[in-house]
Amino acid sequence: MSKKLAGKKFSGSHTTVIDAAYDLAKFLDKRPEIRKISLGIIKQCKAGSSQKNIKIKETTSGLELIIRGNMYVQTIFIYLEEPKKNKESVERIINLKFKI
Repeated sequence: MSKKLAGKKFSGSHTTVIDAAYDLAKFLDKRPEIRKISLGIIKQCKAGSSQKNIKIKETTSGLELIIRGNMYVQTIFIYLEEPKKNKESVERIINLKFKI
């Protein structure tokens, strides 16, 4: 099941987020160091083929999150205010707070 999200930090016309990423996206929307959140395409994967998890990759402007749920995978791009300064702290918060 997926849900819709909207707000000033969510960019683009794509507003659907998978269940596994919903709480994380709502949390990130409230963080002051995050400038923009771009919800990516949702892809279907084999049910039960892997555990839920988050992979984090650094980009020049922030972070790319690849979130895997039970049946779907979604990429979310996080654009940060002062990326060099904030990448590590945001990544640490995600790892501590959201062990999916």
